[in-house]
Amino acid sequence: MANLVAAGQIVQVRIWSQAGDQAGVNTLYTKALSDDGGTLTDQNIADTYDAIMGLRYIPLLANPAEYRGVEVRIQEFPQPGAVFQNASAGNGTGGTITLPRTMSALIRFGTAFGGRQFKGRNYIPFLPVDAVVGDGLMTAAYSALLAAYALALSADIYPVTTGPAGFATIHQVIIHSQTKEGAKHVPPLPIQPPTEVQSWTVSGRFAVQHRRGDFGKPNTPPI
Repeated sequence: MANLVAAGQIVQVRIWSQAGDQAGVNTLYTKALSDDGGTLTDQNIADTYDAIMGLRYIPLLANPAEYRGVEVRIQEFPQPGAVFQNASAGNGTGGTITLPRTMSALIRFGTAFGGRQFKGRNYIPFLPVDAVVGDGLMTAAYSALLAAYALALSADIYPVTTGPAGFATIHQVIIHSQTKEGAKHVPPLPIQPPTEVQSWTVSGRFAVQHRRGDFGKPNTPPI
């Protein structure tokens, strides 16, 4: 069941993939900048991100891996149930052989502020061997695909709605928790509100996520 998303609300977007008995998930947070006359829903957001993933995410995956779809949850209390979309689900097209499943491509997201709490990361799973050149670094072709994906995520997103404009606007944000210094303060300092993502960088080197490896606990995506 679709739920209305009001301007200013934060929505979690989870992008699911799978290779063998291991699931991969990339989690983003977005803020509704406009709701098109109160018609924006979480299902609109799921539909839009799923369409983006078919174009940008599937080429990043090795052929044996599969993009499974998008899960969306409004961040409020009490929290509505998640909605899903997998119309664009399909196997990767990046190459016929998969690298060891612990290996990931790395995207860093930045804001207008410095410090770790104002930065975010995404670890892209289930990479193809074709992403690697002889010295173990990322190929220029794969780096370009990764950049196209990062650009699509960090730009304004326009979910199709039924309102007068026909679309709403959402944008990726970094959410924050209480800092150690803030918790020690009497009374505790307020938590920093979500910060809009303004930049991204793609690393030419590879990162590691051990929980996705061959010795990791088997995981099943919810979609």
